Amino acid sequence: MSQIEELVLSELRKQPELEAIDRGFRWQRGEDATRLWFCSTSAPGDFGLCATAWIETVFGPRIEAPDLVELGRLNRRACFGSYFSSNGRLGMRASYCIYEKEPASTWVAIALLRAMGEQLALGIGIAHSEFVSASLAGSRANLEYPRSWGRTAHTLGFEQIAASFRERGLMATHGSHGLVLEVPLAGISASRMLDPKAETALLHLSMDVPHPIAGVGYAATIAFPIDPPSAKIPSICQALNQAEHAMQDFVPRLGAWGMRSLDSELVYSLFWPTDQADEGLVITIMSWMITRTLWIKSQYWEPGSGLTKLGGAIA
Repeated sequence: MSQIEELVLSELRKQPELEAIDRGFRWQRGEDATRLWFCSTSAPGDFGLCATAWIETVFGPRIEAPDLVELGRLNRRACFGSYFSSNGRLGMRASYCIYEKEPASTWVAIALLRAMGEQLALGIGIAHSEFVSASLAGSRANLEYPRSWGRTAHTLGFEQIAASFRERGLMATHGSHGLVLEVPLAGISASRMLDPKAETALLHLSMDVPHPIAGVGYAATIAFPIDPPSAKIPSICQALNQAEHAMQDFVPRLGAWGMRSLDSELVYSLFWPTDQADEGLVITIMSWMITRTLWIKSQYWEPGSGLTKLGGAIA
């Protein structure tokens, strides 16, 4: 058992309302249920991959399972996982690879415990705000996430972080509230500012874009230079979310592939609710986004055409 698994399970054992399951716990609240459990992996790898932590909530039938288009819209605002539909029910799923040599085991344990404790209530609030008219204000008030930062002064930190990514060969700029990176997908140009036709993914991380329900925090997105046809984006979102969870060794699946801009743009969105600035978390989240972008480039991107290697998802 890894240190992270021991930390998480020992904390969950303190909660009498949780039901113990194999290597995890289940929390039943009315017709809604959330589970957190660990599964061993078969490929340890150099970094000591030893397990995958899963956090999954299935909502009761009072929230109808949306179609793929509605699901794509909903996932642009997902927190602590991605929404899915199964057997007529709406659910939410997050997964996190666990490593024996994880240098930030306490933070990972906190992230898993937050997802276990907040996925259901926040998931309902986001879904209601999307599907139930006039519910946004009530969901905000009920959840009471902070809507202003407690500690914000790290403009200098963004400058240093941008410089560190430039040293890695990426185009990176900074402002007082965030970062913008470009990851080449094809060709030799490193920036759309230098070449409007450059095939680069735009990665944003901002601390001045509050979530409608979850308040302030770090909002990170990936957008591509070529978007699929609008009619195909919902199925592509579903295929990419499923493909991420299917991988044994990958960055945390705490965000979701969804669609925005009147359903015309494919976007990956990750939002981490917090009112405390943390430069280490900025670097970590942006590193996750880079890894995710390079995965898309290697597996699904066709230069000049975009996401054309997803098989049935774009048929």
